[in-house]
Amino acid sequence: MGELKPSERLMEVKLTKKLGVSRTPVREAIHMLEIEGLAKVVPRRGASVSDITEEDLQDVLDVRCALEELAVELACARRSEEDIFNMKKAARAFVDATKTGSISEMAEKDVAFHNCIFSATGNKRLIQLVGNLSERMYRYRIEYLKNKGVYEGLIKEHSDIIRYIEGNAPSEVRGAIENISPIRLKKVSLEIKAGKEKEVDMKKRLAVIIGGRSSEHEVSLVSGASVIEAIDTDKYDVKIIVISKEGEWLLVPDVETVKSGAWKESKVKAVISPDTKDKALLVFNEDGKVEKLALDVVFPVLSWTLWRGWHDTGTFWNGRHTLCRLWCNSICCRHG
Repeated sequence: MGELKPSERLMEVKLTKKLGVSRTPVREAIHMLEIEGLAKVVPRRGASVSDITEEDLQDVLDVRCALEELAVELACARRSEEDIFNMKKAARAFVDATKTGSISEMAEKDVAFHNCIFSATGNKRLIQLVGNLSERMYRYRIEYLKNKGVYEGLIKEHSDIIRYIEGNAPSEVRGAIENISPIRLKKVSLEIKAGKEKEVDMKKRLAVIIGGRSSEHEVSLVSGASVIEAIDTDKYDVKIIVISKEGEWLLVPDVETVKSGAWKESKVKAVISPDTKDKALLVFNEDGKVEKLALDVVFPVLSWTLWRGWHDTGTFWNGRHTLCRLWCNSICCRHG
């Protein structure tokens, strides 16, 4: 567990060889992961590990905290001496795991500690509900444990929870859980943001330009969406620019925004720098600030007339830079 990173491709052939099984159970497993929100499947591109978003983290933590608050209340009333012994044993195992430096081992020991609390409730339905969230919570734990500065706090948290449950003080332990969650969310969000920024820095930045003033505007949008879906996002940081029929250049966040028509609501304008030596995208944000993003490749999916006109006037830099070698599943863009 924890070996696959967010956005990493789930290659069936590679997984079958690694796991020693046929493609059928791998496909079924990917389908189950998609249902659980842990994987996403894109037509013509295949499956990949779902990104961890702040919204998703907040949703999972809200549910988890509600279940944990109920669990500690029940555990305070129902726990046995054996339950307390198991909690203390699991807490010591977590302390030992922090000394190994293994994030996966620490995550497993943290899971084991909290499972002791849920086991002490004696409520099978509650334990089942928590189990349904286990995979999502594991991803959250892995991100959280990447920060060595949280280990001491977790050790204290475990000690406090045991003390409160042993002393039958549910209100104290509930208060501790409520205070801890926002802090964890903020720390994990910062870790995810830092990780994504590092990944983006390692990718080539690609601007895909679609739409235009021509009568073939809609064709360009459809073709462009197909091209974007086929681009390997593990290698490219893709920026999508839609040119409206009125000639506005709009920066849109993703291909779904293009396909749904929601790109028309974008308030962020962007153009390719007119400086042929610059190779940059100029983004005009809603707050009035201009952001300059260096580009490695420009890939226009436009009518030939529009492309020829813009190229001749120098709006794009030399055509050699735009004829990039992207694998696009043999999509023939006769417009670009």
